[in-house]
Amino acid sequence: MNQGANVGSIDAVRDFRAALATFVHDAREAVLTFELESRRVLEWLSDGAPRYWHEQARRAEDALTEARIELERCRHSKLPGGEPRSCLEERKNLDRARRRRDYVEEKQRLTRKWSIEAEREHREYAGRASQLESAFDGHFAEAIAALDASLTALESYVVAGQTWNRSDASKASSPDSKWGSVSRPRDEQSASDAANRDMNDQEPSTDENQPSDAPSQEPRP
Repeated sequence: MNQGANVGSIDAVRDFRAALATFVHDAREAVLTFELESRRVLEWLSDGAPRYWHEQARRAEDALTEARIELERCRHSKLPGGEPRSCLEERKNLDRARRRRDYVEEKQRLTRKWSIEAEREHREYAGRASQLESAFDGHFAEAIAALDASLTALESYVVAGQTWNRSDASKASSPDSKWGSVSRPRDEQSASDAANRDMNDQEPSTDENQPSDAPSQEPRP
């Protein structure tokens, strides 16, 4: 058996509808923002980062080659006294160039790895985001439409109730209506009692037309 909805406040329904619409709008914006950010990261991992680290690798190789040349030049040079040079600074520069070359190669390897991982994660996210977009256009849109219909029905009910109340008040104030007579039974009863008392005062006495209960006296012989 269908039961009527127990709605205590139309404003509460209206506020819930507004909150739901705000949630859907904010969620759409969040999904769109994340999609743009993820696309930018994917483009950087697949294009920007490889180009950057490729250029850094070229520079690191050039710096390493130059450090080697400087070290070899130092080894073949002599001090003024004919003693060989220690070439400590050149050795440090060579070690620094090697570390830089190794660092750049590691960055290139990680860039390729994270580019593949990011593509895989984005595909999984895209599938879930598509389901959420379908919910926005489906379930959430239907819920908002149902709330709009409910609000329209409730507001119409309130307007109809106000119209009925004004009609009832108009009938109650009319002297010819049965609702108007409800407030007058005591006055009418008092008037009826007064009329009955007047009629009783004006009615003649009927004692001489009625037989007396006393015994009649007969003349004595």
